[in-house]
Amino acid sequence: MAIFQKAVGAIHRAVGAVVASVIVAVPGIVLACPVCLSGRDDETQLAFRVSTAAMTFLPFLLVGGLLLWLRKRFRAIAAEEERMASERSAHSMDPVGAPPVIQPVIQQVIR
Repeated sequence: MAIFQKAVGAIHRAVGAVVASVIVAVPGIVLACPVCLSGRDDETQLAFRVSTAAMTFLPFLLVGGLLLWLRKRFRAIAAEEERMASERSAHSMDPVGAPPVIQPVIQQVIR
């Protein structure tokens, strides 16, 4: 049984080598799209290249745009939280140290 498995493995390797050699030697056989090369004029070829480039780069542009938007949004949220924290700390105590609820009472007493 082991001899049979070795023979099958050798056959698979040989077939793989032949297929790879044919692919490298005869590129016309492995054309991805026979329609893409049917238009021989420059305008058609340019249209195929531009549309291929657009379909290639569009996902990268969309993901990049989303990441930039998220970065901007997170920075805006952080700035708002920082602003609110500074307002809270500025208004939480008067110079005497009284909490905001008692401040009106203290102001009346001082007058």
